[in-house]
Amino acid sequence: MINIILIILCFLYGSLPLLIPFLKGNHKRDDSFFTHHKTLVAVSFFLILGSLVRVSFLDSFPSGLNQDEASAGYEAFAILTTGMDRHGNQAPVHFVSWGSGQNVLYSYLAIPFIALLGNTTIALRLPMALLSCVTLYALYYTIASLKDEKTALLFLAFLAINPWHISKSRWALESNLFPELVLLTLLLLLYSIRKKKYVFFYLSSFLFGLSSYSYGTSYFFLFFFILSLLVYLAIRKEVKLIHLFCYLFTVFVTCIPIILFLYVNLFDKDTIRLLWFDIPKLTQDRFHSVTSFFSKTFFQDCLNNITSTFALIFTQYDGLPWNATEFFGTMYLFTLPFSLIGLFHPLYKSSKENLTATLLPEKRSEETYQFALTSWFIVSLFLGMFIKPNINRVNTLWFPLILFAAQGISDVIQKVKSLKVPLSLLYLSSFVAYGAYQTTYFDKNRIQPNFYYGFKEACLYAKDLNPIHTYVTPKANYTLLLYYTEYDVNTYIDTVIFTNPGSAFENVKSFKGYTFSLPQTVQKGFCYIVSIYDKLYQESESLPYETTSFGNFCVIDCTI
Repeated sequence: MINIILIILCFLYGSLPLLIPFLKGNHKRDDSFFTHHKTLVAVSFFLILGSLVRVSFLDSFPSGLNQDEASAGYEAFAILTTGMDRHGNQAPVHFVSWGSGQNVLYSYLAIPFIALLGNTTIALRLPMALLSCVTLYALYYTIASLKDEKTALLFLAFLAINPWHISKSRWALESNLFPELVLLTLLLLLYSIRKKKYVFFYLSSFLFGLSSYSYGTSYFFLFFFILSLLVYLAIRKEVKLIHLFCYLFTVFVTCIPIILFLYVNLFDKDTIRLLWFDIPKLTQDRFHSVTSFFSKTFFQDCLNNITSTFALIFTQYDGLPWNATEFFGTMYLFTLPFSLIGLFHPLYKSSKENLTATLLPEKRSEETYQFALTSWFIVSLFLGMFIKPNINRVNTLWFPLILFAAQGISDVIQKVKSLKVPLSLLYLSSFVAYGAYQTTYFDKNRIQPNFYYGFKEACLYAKDLNPIHTYVTPKANYTLLLYYTEYDVNTYIDTVIFTNPGSAFENVKSFKGYTFSLPQTVQKGFCYIVSIYDKLYQESESLPYETTSFGNFCVIDCTI
């Protein structure tokens, strides 16, 4: 039922641009709507298409939940029901989660959806999917104000069918929230400067600060990116210095809790309780393991990292099927030349234009946009030097490359109009092929095992059996069971036993009712959730107990 409602909402959302002529009083009864508003009709088409491929059947493609999703979901459930995370911290600014931490913003955004829909896959994934849909329209609207409607339509169409943006929209990895927020805040900033609407200007500053709660690398990215933007705006006198100061101050104030979090963990301080929220001390800081800042081979690591980052840009694949799809990449493999055109051609055009042209408001706005995008790309590359990269760790790279590509395609079509139809057919056919590949072979053979397909059904079935105790395969992460069964948070806190307490990734041995290991033999009265890859699964046919299969898992019922 919820899938049908979401599909209907996609059509309603995509149809919003068609209301604009009526709201503005620009449409007369004797007008032919499709004749006078071809662009808006096309905008609606791509908004509907883009929304549908991001929102529809979120619980099926991909099937199941990734352990990072489940962890974020259970933290949301824990705060919703108790006000604490699963480590007993009151409304923390950063989760301890595995031990080495997890960002909080996505979980807080998911709370109202979980409250409404329960601990479901759709509820957990909706914040990412809906935010991605908002980005589609925000991009069109902003580019239309900076350039023109036809160019904005091309940008919208290109993002609507982009593989990386679609894939990341369909699962709830909290770090992938960050590039989405950066783009939205940048669009708000550019729109506010172009239209001189400072309410959007300060909303942008607040969202920039808020984005620091979505991803650890945001701390470095935001500092350099915001600094470069504000210096540029100051030099160009696009905004008064008092507004720029207030912008920076708003970002700083919003980031104070996360700054305190860094202080606590970098300087080995105790957890701080501040007002109504906690600033937790992690068991171990992951900062050292994923970055090269404190490496004994710092310069060699930086060289390896930047080499790997450029390799990711060219191959658009890191071997992780939930980050990108092989053969299609982050933006279709043949797209990179258009990104290079979109990066360098505007710079070439600016050097050729006279001073009078650059003084025009629309030209100044375009130049600001181009600088912001170039700065975003350079800062992302700089960050790639210090992080062991994969596609989601350097996720700030992809939006600039996608927008450069859209600009490059626009420039090429303007120069060679005969390429418009062939390029359109090339991208639409690639999009169809990507969808077919993603929803058939690829999902079943690569994604589903990593998203624990069938584990939800197995957990709920085992729970209903009301066994003395349940033994769970160690091949499934404990957070999935916590989330699916809506396990009582206080009971978990009181009874959890770790196999390696204090580690960066604490492994759960047991908590009341569940043990995360499988014995050699089964016992009457107990229940066993087994992976199809476990030895016990291979032996289950010879056991005198009922075995029920659920995707990649089965339940051995010994309660009878």
